[in-house]
This record gives sequence, structure tokens and C-alpha cells, in this order.
Amino acid sequence: MQHDLSFLPYFITEDLFLLPEDRQAAAEAATQQPLSPSNANTEAAGKKEENEAPAPVAKAANPAPEKAKATTVNPKLIFGENRKGLLILVEDPNHPIMERADGLFLKDVLKAIQYTFDDVAIVNICQCQNPADWEAINEIPFTHFFSFGVSRQEVPATTTLAPYELEKSKGRKLLMVDKLSVLRAERSRKIALWNLLKQLFV
Repeated sequence: MQHDLSFLPYFITEDLFLLPEDRQAAAEAATQQPLSPSNANTEAAGKKEENEAPAPVAKAANPAPEKAKATTVNPKLIFGENRKGLLILVEDPNHPIMERADGLFLKDVLKAIQYTFDDVAIVNICQCQNPADWEAINEIPFTHFFSFGVSRQEVPATTTLAPYELEKSKGRKLLMVDKLSVLRAERSRKIALWNLLKQLFV
């Protein structure tokens, strides 16, 4: 049953005065259209959403996999401190660096040019285990290069060398000779090596 409001003018006999704040509110209310039930529900829902805190975002059940770690270089790949920029390549599958007899012979060769093992970087290419190792070899700085019987596509500097012929490239001097085991066993090859060393370090 609806309430009869026709008696309201008789109930309120005093003059009504609006305060300035009330006038403004009344003017704004007059310009608004009456809310339909659907609009009223929409507005109520909107106010409810404003008052509610946003729902937390659920984390992914399966996080993205981490990037694969970069391949590390074999820490035993390079022997010596390379103080004078001489890179020496050898190939010995049976020893970490080289056979003792070969090492003693190489020590004498270096002594002849007033070098020590600290002055050079020696690499036994048989210790290369992955592409990162080959890359590390090619990044070793040098001014002189000895290849004792090593010629590999993975080390481009060795592919253009002819045995017992001195090559100069970009201010660097490169030399390929026989393996240390062959050199120390044959006097004629030792003499050939010595003559080349004198050309290298003049």
C-alpha cells in the first residue's frame, strides 16, 4: 500500500529556506535523471567495487624456466701467465699439458730465447671440451705464435701455416713445426727450429 503524501503541504506550514550548500546539492540532484532499478543496481555495484580492495593476482603455478647458464671455460686449459705474448699450441692426449720429456725440451727452447713458462701461454688442445674452450684459445692475445704439430680448423691461425715457414700477419709472427717429441729426437729438425727462432726474435 502506497503512502498518501497529499497531506504533506498541510503538515509543514513553516517557510523552508535552503542554505547555500543545500541549494547546490539540490541543483545537482535536479539535473540528474531518476535512477531506474537497473541503473541503481549498477551504481551500487560500482560503489561496492570502489570500497573493496582489488583481488590479489594469482601467481603462475609454473614459473618461467631460468636461462641456461653459459658454458664455462676449462680452468686448466691455459698454462702460463703469457707475460710476453707468446702462444704455444701442443697436442698430447695422454697428459694434461705434455709429457715430461717434451716439457724439459720446451724449457730449453724457451731458455734459448730468454723466456720462461711464465712468459708464455701453453695450450694442449686435447683439453678442449666445448666450443667455449676453442673460443678462449682464439681470444688469447699474442705477438708470437708456436704450433708444435697442431693444425685445426677450430684455431684459424693454424690453417694457413706451412711447416718450418715463418709467417707474419698483422704485426704478429707465427710458426709451425713438428711435435716436440719429433723435434727432440732429430738433430736436423732442432737446427731448423733454432734458425727460425733467430728470425722470429731479431
